[in-house]
Amino acid sequence: MAEQAEAVVRPKLSSRNDPNPFKTSTTIEYTLDQGAEVTNTVFNIIGNQVAVLQKEYLSAGTQALKWDAADLAAGVYFYRIQAGDLSETRKMRLSK
Repeated sequence: MAEQAEAVVRPKLSSRNDPNPFKTSTTIEYTLDQGAEVTNTVFNIIGNQVAVLQKEYLSAGTQALKWDAADLAAGVYFYRIQAGDLSETRKMRLSK
């Protein structure tokens, strides 16, 4: 009798922002496959934190939040989503 290997299901996090590039605001959408404490932070091109958009426990599913960057200079920014042990960083471009 052959032993069956147990499937290992690894949690995942996927995200995107739209529009990108954007003029004043963009919507960051992401999907959690399980509930987690989520922190969504924005950094400028040199790594300085410019905003903490979210810090709360969220249930599994698709989430969306709008970032208004009208008072920031044009350029490249990065958002980092941390959800439990998972982290994802994506680039976005603000054009004026």
